[in-house]
Amino acid sequence: MFEKTVGRLCAAMVDIGRRGGVVVLALATLATAGALYYAANNLGVNSNMKAMLSNDLPFRRMVGQMHEAFPDIAEPIILVVDGDTPDRARDAARALADRLTERPELFKSVFAPGVGSFFETHGLLYIDVDTLETFSERVIQSLPFISALAREPTLDRLFRLINGAITREDPGRLTPTRLPDLMEAVSSMLEAPLADDSDDFSWRSWILGEDADAEEGTRRIVLVQPVLDFDDILAARRPIAAVREAIEELGLVGDPNLTVRITGNPALGTDEISLVAEQAGVFAVGASFIAVSFILFYSMRSARLVVATLLPLVFGLAWTTAFATAAIGHLNLVSLAFAVLFIGLGVDFGIHFALRYRELCDDGVQSSAALSGAGRDVGGSLSLCATTTAIGFYAFIPTDYSGVAELGLIAGTGMFISLVATLLLSPAFLSRWPITARETTPVAVAAPWSALADIPSRYPAVVVGIALVAGVAAATTLPQVHFDPDPLKVRDPTTESVRTLTDLLLDSPDPPWTVEIMLDSLEEADRVAAETLAMESVARTVTLSTFIPTEQEEKIEILDDLSFFFEPLVFYAEKVPEPTTGEAAIAAVTLLKSSMQTRTDLGTDSAAMCDGMARLDGSLDRFLARVRTAENADREVREFEQSMLGELPGWIKRLQKALMPSVVYVDGLPPKLRARYVAPDGRARVEIFPSGDLSEPGALDAFVTSLQEFEPSSGGYAVEIIESGRAIVHALQQAFSMALVIVAALLLLLWRSVRDTAIVLLSLLFAALLTAAATVILGLPFNFADVIVLPLLLGIGVDSGIHLVHRYRLGDHGGAILRTSTARAVLFSGLTTISSFGSLGFSTHMGIASLGKLLTTGMVFMMIANLVFLPALLALVDRGEDKSVLSQA
Repeated sequence: MFEKTVGRLCAAMVDIGRRGGVVVLALATLATAGALYYAANNLGVNSNMKAMLSNDLPFRRMVGQMHEAFPDIAEPIILVVDGDTPDRARDAARALADRLTERPELFKSVFAPGVGSFFETHGLLYIDVDTLETFSERVIQSLPFISALAREPTLDRLFRLINGAITREDPGRLTPTRLPDLMEAVSSMLEAPLADDSDDFSWRSWILGEDADAEEGTRRIVLVQPVLDFDDILAARRPIAAVREAIEELGLVGDPNLTVRITGNPALGTDEISLVAEQAGVFAVGASFIAVSFILFYSMRSARLVVATLLPLVFGLAWTTAFATAAIGHLNLVSLAFAVLFIGLGVDFGIHFALRYRELCDDGVQSSAALSGAGRDVGGSLSLCATTTAIGFYAFIPTDYSGVAELGLIAGTGMFISLVATLLLSPAFLSRWPITARETTPVAVAAPWSALADIPSRYPAVVVGIALVAGVAAATTLPQVHFDPDPLKVRDPTTESVRTLTDLLLDSPDPPWTVEIMLDSLEEADRVAAETLAMESVARTVTLSTFIPTEQEEKIEILDDLSFFFEPLVFYAEKVPEPTTGEAAIAAVTLLKSSMQTRTDLGTDSAAMCDGMARLDGSLDRFLARVRTAENADREVREFEQSMLGELPGWIKRLQKALMPSVVYVDGLPPKLRARYVAPDGRARVEIFPSGDLSEPGALDAFVTSLQEFEPSSGGYAVEIIESGRAIVHALQQAFSMALVIVAALLLLLWRSVRDTAIVLLSLLFAALLTAAATVILGLPFNFADVIVLPLLLGIGVDSGIHLVHRYRLGDHGGAILRTSTARAVLFSGLTTISSFGSLGFSTHMGIASLGKLLTTGMVFMMIANLVFLPALLALVDRGEDKSVLSQA
């Protein structure tokens, strides 16, 4: 009854379009132009990733309170500075932090942990006593040589000191254990131009050993709080551009010994939105439209029918965009993909209408009557399909997943807009340009399709039995279906921000995925830090008290003793020596080579000494040849001298400063550091780092869960990741359950048939089980980007079932439902939907690609369910009823 009533209303709408003809098309064109103008001037983009989930969620409220108390920790851009030496990395990080601090209009705060005058002065207090004593011993052992070189830091002096050690005329300057190392270092520096390596020599590494670099680390982090503009599609566009500008201005680009990389949520979001806007916007929409057009032309073999189908699709897309502008005012990262969904789903209405219209024309019905008949025959099922598809989208509106809720409102309403556009514009176009007699010639059904089309109706029990076995087998994989909360898995792994964050997670002893707890005081924070440190999932904890060095008095005593021996060097470090000339360098090298060649007691030296002299001799030969043939020998020598000795005075000054620290108290810590751990009102923050490998499945969840059991108000980036995933999974379950219940109730209410409703839902269940099994077999877990798949497939699958059951009950198919235009429409609608969604699968953005792959996979199984299982089930049920009637008779 409902479908007949709605069918008559749809026929009346078709008649308006048919009779209005050119006028309807003209008005629709004006409306489309106005919609596009309105959207272009008013539709914005909300690029705030945090807005994707409701602010009412408990963890979102807790995060808001944490960031309110500690604004300097919220959403930083992370600059990762890697150098070949700790000094170079530290100097670059300090220069970069200083330069960005000069731009307060773009950066709210800049913080470089372990960098700055405080850590230059007190840094040695943060190493343990044993290591500090070893450090002191190595410096004292090197002092005779360093003192001699500091008085005259020239290449001539360096070669003469090495010569004195080799000839043993001045053996006290260089101990036998250090001389081979220095010869190897000098050889490497001399060979550097031939190896295209401009690396400067690190006196710190030579004196303290390479293990000292490993202990201190050659990586520094700069944390930058950007001023974000969420009215811009790329909210962090200007701050990131300023960072790149600063890196270039400071000469940090192209340095083979230094790299500066950008990551952090603002950078990740910028890279992601740029990619999504390009691939889910321009590329995917274009590819989707082209693929749909090709399939339409192949299936209809009529240019006029293709235009009649695409025209409402284009106009409806413009009208839906205007609706999004009026209803929401912006698009988000998820709803940017609504156009692809609209094309893939909205075209179904046009296909069903056009193929039914053609079928009537094939039967000899006049074009005008065929248009009205098509509206009457398929209008009811199209309206019901628009409703069920919209329900699949609308089901997300009440959930906490705000990003998809906005998409649901836009795309759900778009289904009704597409239906209205189809019922008005397709008849308007075809009334003016009806299909010709040639185009009304029935298209022959291919023999293979003809044979396959009869299988479900001829062997329904076999088909249903096979489907039952496949469904049970698929159901066994359900425990392995899971949601992957890792946000990196949905991003493009080739972008700088993702690669850098991945490196931090793999290489850094302190991964950025931490849990944070806010307490009333620093004392409480220290107590909680000690308690959580005992947990198996925790590697270390940090509070402000962590930055108070231990055993300070003993360390300061060691440094005082070292400072007594080291202090004279500072005087020499202030002197600017005369550079070595080419002539002097040649003389010094010649003398050194002569000394090495006249040594007759090499057999008493160590293997390292022999190897070192052999290599140095060859390197000196090449150096002499280069200097003697250079256009400017003095400049050639000066460049090498700067690379070899240029760092020495600066290192002496830095070390002297580090040898005179004072006792560190909480109040003496840098203000920027204190502000990150203690708020102005006294509340204190505990930062908790995980143990183990976070790349292992479930590791991050276990870490977060253990701390939430300890303190339910735990926050931090790790909590945000896990709780966001839980909220999205809950939204999926809520939306799917709601959509399933509403669709089932709607079908029961309108059809008044438990049997027909059950057939449609059983077909849907069969497709859902196969899709779930495919996610396990193909390794396609659900993630942040593709959770909308199940409710969406629910709406799509029900649509096809409705069309087929509706046509089957009309009884005009002669027992061959798959030979009708309805079955062909279902087939070609499915193919257009697959081609539209499939275009997303080629994206380099992993989230978009997984959405496309999962939708495509689900659509394939949905077509199998509706074109094989459902017809067989209909035939089997009818046979059973026929036997029941005969037995009663």
